[in-house]
Amino acid sequence: MIPVKKKNLADNKRKASRDEKEISIIMKKRYALLLTGLLTLSLAAGCGTKTDNAGETSAPAVSESQAAKSTEQAAKSTEQAAESTEQTADVQNTADQGEEKTITGTIDEIKDFMFIITDESGAAYEFSFETAPEGLENVAGGDTVKVTYTGEISEVDPFNGTVISVEKQ
Repeated sequence: MIPVKKKNLADNKRKASRDEKEISIIMKKRYALLLTGLLTLSLAAGCGTKTDNAGETSAPAVSESQAAKSTEQAAKSTEQAAESTEQTADVQNTADQGEEKTITGTIDEIKDFMFIITDESGAAYEFSFETAPEGLENVAGGDTVKVTYTGEISEVDPFNGTVISVEKQ
């Protein structure tokens, strides 16, 4: 009878092991279902309210007066954006129409939309343009030139202005 008891103990251990695995699988499924439910609720809660430009939260149902106010605010925002764009354009035009300046240097590179010159101190400046400036077609890489421009030049910042002419020296 002793061998029978050992067999029963081994069977009980295997059965207990299977039961633990089944319980573990059931618990994992429950956690997955619980997390899916929580994510769905958070998604519904996040999409249930709307925030206007002022940062105030409003309910999904909107009255006519609130809709009118919202429309007025949108119109004001559009006007302010248009004014900001006009001011930016005015600043750009002021820079383009500013005082004419000149720089003398050697042309390093010429492309369809820009050229680079290096002045006597070794500083390189990039001049970009939409239409080729007067005299650019008469110069080539390595030529010493005098560039007349408006705006500001910098070794590190992009050119913000207009190239008026390029004269071979």
